[in-house]
Amino acid sequence: MQVDSLKIKHILEERELKLLWSEVRGEIISRSYLAGVECKSGEKLLLKVLLQAAEVDKKDFLKEITFLRRVTINNQSGIGRFVPKLVDSQTEQFPFWSLREFVSGSSAGSVVSDFGWNEIFLESGFHTELLTFLQELQSLRVEKFFPELGWLKTGDVGEYFINRLRFVHGDVIGFIGDDRFRKIISEFNRLKSCLGGPKLVLCHSDLYPDNVLLTDDSKVKIIDWDHLGVNNPALDLAFFWAMAWKKPSWQSTLLEGALEMLPYHKGDFLCVFWLMQVHFSINLVAHGLRMLNAHKREKRTDAVRTAQLFLDTQLRGIEKALQELGAY
Repeated sequence: MQVDSLKIKHILEERELKLLWSEVRGEIISRSYLAGVECKSGEKLLLKVLLQAAEVDKKDFLKEITFLRRVTINNQSGIGRFVPKLVDSQTEQFPFWSLREFVSGSSAGSVVSDFGWNEIFLESGFHTELLTFLQELQSLRVEKFFPELGWLKTGDVGEYFINRLRFVHGDVIGFIGDDRFRKIISEFNRLKSCLGGPKLVLCHSDLYPDNVLLTDDSKVKIIDWDHLGVNNPALDLAFFWAMAWKKPSWQSTLLEGALEMLPYHKGDFLCVFWLMQVHFSINLVAHGLRMLNAHKREKRTDAVRTAQLFLDTQLRGIEKALQELGAY
């Protein structure tokens, strides 16, 4: 940690930055440093330093920096208003670091404390902003906008999601049940060819509420782009929809708006959308069970009730999605 402190001190002194606050994220294999800093002009920025990382984490950091740089340079692109601007970066030698626009505001919710979007976000009209964001992101041409990102590979999208489901099998089978889980895998095998088409687009791929910020002037900013990838266009929308489980009317408005605003073939899109909902619900069940057990140990009665409601809602969501998939 002493070495880390010296590295950070060198970056701050070299860039003449005043430290306002800081935190270290991660553990032994991968560790990053986040700090609010102030430059000589008085502008506040966010400093992110990758202190220690496996090769995959280094690639993800480079991917995020490349994306932010392109968006900042191509400031006429509509996606730019949703993405914090990149001010400076160093990725030629380790540790990698970046300076980016500091966004003053708050997150739209939390997977841990809210189990999704918070009440303020759900009571707002921000679903339109989310759809506009998806429209701008998915309209970008991968080969033109990011020609150097050769490692954004599509692979077999269907097999990828099936393997992800099998990965959490042991965590959820007691709650989901063997028969239901076998039916889920069967549906993914039956329909997996839909996941790779008809068109794959750029996806953020990690659109949990913690990565959606509401600025002090009521704008939406999307952060943490290190999971950027090429995938089915239903993926990112499914993130937004799944996190709104507390308010079904919000979910309906979002899905109806997507079908009107975004250039999807309705049948193909809805088939993939419901597959994504099953996928997310399974993973959210694994998360909900961990939180439920933690709240029980801490004897947090209200939190236990919320976690149980969350789990029951995810189970009903899986049943609804499987029912919808029966039409395809």
